[in-house]
Amino acid sequence: MALGDLAATDTWRPVAGQGRSVNLSISTAF
Repeated sequence: MALGDLAATDTWRPVAGQGRSVNLSISTAF
């Protein structure tokens, strides 16, 4: 979960709004 969250945050760092939404979905998936 931590790794997935970190990877998602690093990947979607340029996008603020979408990044948070996608990050939340990925965190839930992981």
